[in-house]
Amino acid sequence: MLRYLLFIWLLAPAAWAQTDSVLISGRIRNLTPQLYRQSPNVLISRNNMLRSEAELIRPAPLNPDGTFAVKMPLVLDQEEMSLAFGPVRTAFLAAPGTLTINLDADSLFRSAVPFTFGGVNAQVNRQFARYKAFEARQSPVDATRLSEQVSGQSPASVFSRVYTAYAAPFRKFRQQGGEAVFPLVEQWISNTNRYNAASFVYDMASAENRKIPPTLTDSLRPAQDPILTAARAVSVGRLASYVVQHDPFQTYSLPVGRLASLMLRYGRDLTDEEKSRLAGWQAANSARASDMRYLQRILQRSPDTLQRLVSFETMADKARSLIDTPSVQMVMATWLANGFQTSSIRNSRLLYEYGRPQLTDARVIQSLDELYNLAVADSARIRRAIAGINPKTNDNAELATGILISESSTQKGGALLETWLSRNRSRLVYVLLWTLSDEENRRLAALAQQLREQYAPGELSLLYVTAQGDAAEREQLLEYLIRNNLRGDHILATASQLPELMGRLGAGQFTGAFLLNRDGKTARANTFLPDNNAQLTKLIDRLLR
Repeated sequence: MLRYLLFIWLLAPAAWAQTDSVLISGRIRNLTPQLYRQSPNVLISRNNMLRSEAELIRPAPLNPDGTFAVKMPLVLDQEEMSLAFGPVRTAFLAAPGTLTINLDADSLFRSAVPFTFGGVNAQVNRQFARYKAFEARQSPVDATRLSEQVSGQSPASVFSRVYTAYAAPFRKFRQQGGEAVFPLVEQWISNTNRYNAASFVYDMASAENRKIPPTLTDSLRPAQDPILTAARAVSVGRLASYVVQHDPFQTYSLPVGRLASLMLRYGRDLTDEEKSRLAGWQAANSARASDMRYLQRILQRSPDTLQRLVSFETMADKARSLIDTPSVQMVMATWLANGFQTSSIRNSRLLYEYGRPQLTDARVIQSLDELYNLAVADSARIRRAIAGINPKTNDNAELATGILISESSTQKGGALLETWLSRNRSRLVYVLLWTLSDEENRRLAALAQQLREQYAPGELSLLYVTAQGDAAEREQLLEYLIRNNLRGDHILATASQLPELMGRLGAGQFTGAFLLNRDGKTARANTFLPDNNAQLTKLIDRLLR
C-alpha cells in the first residue's frame, strides 16, 4: 500500500502567508494520567502539496480537562487533515471556519469510530469515519500482485485497472452501507483513489522508463481539483520523481546562451577575461567544443550555487518535454522545496529567489512560500548561534536552548562517547543514530522529542549521534538542529570516529536506536524506534524500575 512519512514542524503563525484558516478544537473525555503522560499533545497534521513525503504538524497541548485547540492554515478550499492521539488517528476534511473533534478515552480501543465531529463538514467527516471503519475490514490492495497483473500494459490500462482495485471498498460500501453517500464524501474518496492510482502509474513508468501519454493528464491530475489529500501530495512527489528519473541515459543540457547568462550572474570569482568570454557566448548562444570545457571549469567552481541552478533549469526543460504546463509548475516547485531540506539557509534563499519568480500558479506559490518560510525561519538567530560554536572541538556546548553539542577533532569515536557518558551517569540514555540526508531519519529524529516530554531529565537522557560531514554539511546540520528545535544532546562524529563509536554501541549499521543503562553499558541494542512510542515507553519504564 502507499505510505507517506511524517515530519514534525512547529508551525509558527508568522510563517503563514495564507488568508484562510480553520480553528480545530475538541476534548478527550476521561483522560487518565497514564494516557496524558504517553501523549500530552494532540497532533493535528496537514499536507503541503509540494512535500509528498512529509506532513506539517502542529502539536495542540492538552489542558487538564482534556480540551485542546489549534489554528491551521488552508491553501485549498478543502484539505484533508488528521488528528493523532497516541496510537489512534483519524482523517478529517477541513474548510475555513470552526471544526470540532471529540473522543472518549474509554472507547479509544473498543469503538471502530471513537470520534465525533462538529462544525464545518461535520456530516461529511462522520460518514467518512464510518467508511474508513468499513474499509479496515476489507482486504487491502496487494500492490505486488497488482503490479504483476498489469505488467506490460499501457499506462492508460494500468491506471484503469489500479483505480478499479483501489475503489473496490467504496463500491462495496455504497452497496452495503445502507445510507446515501454525501457528494463531498464521494469526491474525497474518489480523489484519494485517483491519486493512489496515479502514483502507481508514475512509479511503473519510472521503473520501466516509459513515457506517459498526454491523453492521461486529466485522469492523473485533473485541473482545478478543490481537495488536497495526502494521496494527492504523494502523487505530486511521484510525478516529480518520474520526471527526474525518466530516460536517465539521455543527456539534457542547457543552451549555451542560458548557461553563460547564469554564470555571469552567479559565477564565483570571475576574472575580466572570463566575463568577456561569457558575454560573447551569451550573445551568440553558441560555443566550440573546447569552450565547453572552459565553461565546465567555471561551473565546478561553484558546486553549491551555480550547479544547483543549472540542475534546476535542466530539470525544468526536461519536465516541459514530458508533462503539461500546469504540472511543470508543480514539479519545479517540488524540486525547490526538496532542496530546502538539504541546503543551508543561504542556499535555500538562493534557490527560492531564483525559482519563485518563474511560478504563476497561486496555489503552488503559496505552498512553496510556506515551506520556504519554515526553512529560513529565525535565520539571524541561527547564524548567531552557529558563530558562537567552535568549528573543531565542543564539549557539551549549548548551540541553542536545550541543544547541546559534543564533537572533537582529536579524540577517537569511543573516547568521544565515553567523555559524554561521564557527565550522564545514573540515568538511562536513549541513543538515536541518524543522518540528515535521509527523510525517514529526519522523521525519527523529530519523533524522539516525545521522550523529553514523557521523562524527567534525571530519568532519561536523549542522545543523537550523527555524522557531521565537511564544513558546509556541518553548518547545514547545525542549522537544522536549531530550526527544528531538536533538543537534547548531540554527538557530531567524523567519518573516522563513527566505526569505533558504533562498535561501542553494538551497532551494525548507521541507523537505529539503543538504550544504555545507568552505567553507560548497552542495555538494549537495536531497540524500538521513536515511531513505536508505546512499546518504547514500556521498555524504558521497566528499565527504570
